[in-house]
Amino acid sequence: MGRGHRFYKSGVVSTRAYLPFSKLNNGLCSPQGMGDGNPMEKLEQSRSLPSNKQVSPEVRFDGQTVIVTGAGGGLGRSYALMFARLGANVVVNDVSEKGAQAVVDEVIKGKACLGM
Repeated sequence: MGRGHRFYKSGVVSTRAYLPFSKLNNGLCSPQGMGDGNPMEKLEQSRSLPSNKQVSPEVRFDGQTVIVTGAGGGLGRSYALMFARLGANVVVNDVSEKGAQAVVDEVIKGKACLGM
């Protein structure tokens, strides 16, 4: 066994019977490389599936305050806009004043109310 190899029994590190992780799922559960599967075929299949069941009543954050760090860009920006759209008071925090201000401007102008 070479360095860097991890061996598992039932997906949990064990000191007894060892199996390579690839043998646990026989390669059937997950793709082994970029060549596995056809993304366009999967996309077409997904279009024929029903939508996910929606929560009723809709989840809302009216009257609640949410602090989002790193809200000036990336996932933080997405979370800040999402919480604003769901009615929360959002505290936008980021190391970039310019990025944070851009998100604040989007929320104030109502862009956060649009679907993502």
